[in-house]
Amino acid sequence: SNPALLSMASDRSKRLREALPDVLRAVQAGSNEVFHGDCGATWNGLRRGLTDLKKDPEKLDSMELPDENRIDAVWEFMLRLMVGSPKYARQIMDAIAMLLSSKRWADGLLRADDIRRLSLWKLSASAEPSPVKLAAAILKLGVLVDDLLPVAALESGTNFVEELEKMLEGKELAALEDSALGVAWRKAQMLGAQSPISREGSLSEPRSSEDLGQLVEANQAQAASIEAAGRTDRRPVCRKDVVDSLLDLTEEALDIGARFLEPMMSGYAGETNVATSAKAKVQEFRHRQANLQAQLVVMGPCQAGKTSLTYSLVGFAALPPDFPSMVTTRWVHTPNLAVPRLKMPEALWQLLRSWAAKLPATAEEEAEDKPLPMQGECVEGIEAVSETLASVHRIVHKGRAQGVIKSQELEALSRPAMCVSVEVAFSALANLEEAYTDTGTLSIIDLPSPDGDALWEAQDLQQLCKRALQEADGVLVVVDASKYKVPRWMGNLLREAFLQDRLLRREDAWIVANRIDQLADFFCKDGVTSVCRRVKQRQYRDYRDVVVSEDRVIPTAAHLSLLAIYGKDKVRDSLNSAILSKLDREPWFAQICSFLFGVQWASKVKDMEHSKWRQSMRELQLLGQVTGPLAS
Repeated sequence: SNPALLSMASDRSKRLREALPDVLRAVQAGSNEVFHGDCGATWNGLRRGLTDLKKDPEKLDSMELPDENRIDAVWEFMLRLMVGSPKYARQIMDAIAMLLSSKRWADGLLRADDIRRLSLWKLSASAEPSPVKLAAAILKLGVLVDDLLPVAALESGTNFVEELEKMLEGKELAALEDSALGVAWRKAQMLGAQSPISREGSLSEPRSSEDLGQLVEANQAQAASIEAAGRTDRRPVCRKDVVDSLLDLTEEALDIGARFLEPMMSGYAGETNVATSAKAKVQEFRHRQANLQAQLVVMGPCQAGKTSLTYSLVGFAALPPDFPSMVTTRWVHTPNLAVPRLKMPEALWQLLRSWAAKLPATAEEEAEDKPLPMQGECVEGIEAVSETLASVHRIVHKGRAQGVIKSQELEALSRPAMCVSVEVAFSALANLEEAYTDTGTLSIIDLPSPDGDALWEAQDLQQLCKRALQEADGVLVVVDASKYKVPRWMGNLLREAFLQDRLLRREDAWIVANRIDQLADFFCKDGVTSVCRRVKQRQYRDYRDVVVSEDRVIPTAAHLSLLAIYGKDKVRDSLNSAILSKLDREPWFAQICSFLFGVQWASKVKDMEHSKWRQSMRELQLLGQVTGPLAS
């Protein structure tokens, strides 16, 4: 047995110690720079080092470190990473759970500044490890409740605090009750109020006994197949960890090989150690694996329901803005994030602010319009994100329509970097294995909705779409199935992109024939089935040089699906007289009820049990078909 190999295998703290200098440099670089460049690689190195010690956690207390500042740097790095890149939240929580088992490292958390940055209340309660359990463990260390959890924690609903209360006892429970959060929680309980931000999964309801036709049954089966993928017994180690372990072993073997090859080298200029060169290639592969990107572009003409479709796909419980989409929105799947978050680059913020200042507005418009967030500020929560998106699109649309924004100025919005980014946990992926959702980044790119060349110059529109397709792994082309005329500009653009420029393969394109509920025979007996069949045939005939087969045409009624998501989020109790009086004049509520229960809906929904309402929302969502083949 080789002594070098044995020493490397026995020292499980080796990779953690090797990762600490990079962590320290990232922290010392400044609060903003840590999230640029190679912070993902720095985190992966730290995470692998911590993973090694799971088999020997006692090493956390005994491993040699130059000073305790390295421990403080690890905590500061994770706190900043949680704020700047919540996509790593599950991995960070896993690391925290492990570090809290060591008094030496737990003391490091007690020395950290502003541990509210953990933002545990913003994470899904179903995440593993549980953010509620982590909060309870941290409070038991002696951390003050208000230092860990602000009153804003109630924005994600009171469930987090209720679960936390069950896990605390004695002085920790008394501290929770006496805290500002505890006082606000009791007030919320007294008012029977919950924030509208908290949502539950859209695919977890039992199947309804009511029959809405063969389409609902088919979509239930498709939705169940997505659910089943999440219920499959998980392996103790995910695929990504297996690959990481294999790469770790390969690097260790190449390190040993490099040592043995050194005596054989002649030392001439330019000579390289074969094992060292091979290790560099392995590290390059590891870097690529840690930064996987997948982008799905959603494009289509104005009023085709593109935004409703995108909101339904990601499970964003808000109604689309009144104005057409004028700025690219990048929706980023962030597993376990319960509170959506919006960010925009400084250049876009400056541009929008300058345009907004030029817009003439009446006193009524000024009172209704939500101002843009402060520079560099993140917007959090469904309602706040929805209002900000509406403001962004309103500024550009009104500015262009009123001549405040010149055509040459609008060209700036065709650059890929000039987009609004929204981080949210995609509801369709909620139950999938972490191995599928915890690797790389999945994004849905919602392009602006041009109304021909009325607001956009033709060359800017082409440039915008082509730049998006160059970076895309797939595209959903949303068309209005109730209109028989294909927009000429879009047909020409697609054919040029696919056939001439070859920006994307036809195998990676789908036609989403939306608004099938606007066709007259949709409501006839077996109408949905016949409408879907006819729409697929017609759209394939129009786009057969863009998609490979009729199966790549997906009929949907995205508006119905989004109404169901919105209705499920807004109605949180049985429909008693008090609640019904607040909702019966809301257009969205009336649309849902009239569609499901007819013109005499008021008498049918009165005193309806909450479980019955949720079943109805599930059926309506399935009828929209977004949870079926499109989601999968």
